[in-house]
Amino acid sequence: MAYPAKKQTELIVTFPIYNITNGKVISGATITSKQYSIDGGNFYDCSGTVTEIQTSGVYKITLAADLETSGNLTTLKIVSSTENAQDVILSIYFAENTLDEVSDVVDSVDSKVDEAITNSETIISDVSDINTEIVDNVIPNTNLIPGIV
Repeated sequence: MAYPAKKQTELIVTFPIYNITNGKVISGATITSKQYSIDGGNFYDCSGTVTEIQTSGVYKITLAADLETSGNLTTLKIVSSTENAQDVILSIYFAENTLDEVSDVVDSVDSKVDEAITNSETIISDVSDINTEIVDNVIPNTNLIPGIV
């Protein structure tokens, strides 16, 4: 998974459901409500289905790439009717670009800077060659005092 989570991109979110009396995870919990809020706004029903991963007490839901991941912050609220099941509240932050994408842009800029440095070194070398040619060939053959041959 890319970090941070990218806006407008489908995201699978996993979470445990705990028993509030003994702190253990609950397998086979019945989910009665699954909602999301964008940037602290109202809660709406999630489009995805909550499913348990095997019989682990760990569940997952896929957030859709449209509304559910469109803001800077998505808050999930998962409620179970299973006895002693603690409600799950998760906050997920989203960004326009993942770190991998930012790194690719930095690498591209770095490559262009290296190319510009190489090109400028070539230009400096060419100017130096021209100056040497002028000093060695033009100036010695030029009479700088008018009227003297």
